[in-house]
Amino acid sequence: MPLSESLMANEALCFLEAHSRSLRFVAPDGAAIRMELQDFPHIALWSRPEAPFLCIEAWTGHGDLEGFAGDIFEKPSMRVLPAGAMTGHEIRLEFEEAGDG
Repeated sequence: MPLSESLMANEALCFLEAHSRSLRFVAPDGAAIRMELQDFPHIALWSRPEAPFLCIEAWTGHGDLEGFAGDIFEKPSMRVLPAGAMTGHEIRLEFEEAGDG
């Protein structure tokens, strides 16, 4: 998917319940980053106008859907852990310099 300033002009691009477990972004100079996700159902991409960066985030939850006014525990994708419970997530990042193919 080609990225442009207008694509992210208002908000982040949020891929909720993404089926893909990885993504790869290739910069104009050929440098690339690949992210592999485990146990993250959502992916977000964002930047700011004229900023020299792209932020790639793995999310377990997300902001309120438009019009949501319910209880926090009724939010879509809300994860609630019992007191003392722990959970884990894994992200693997691979970087390629320009010209590495």
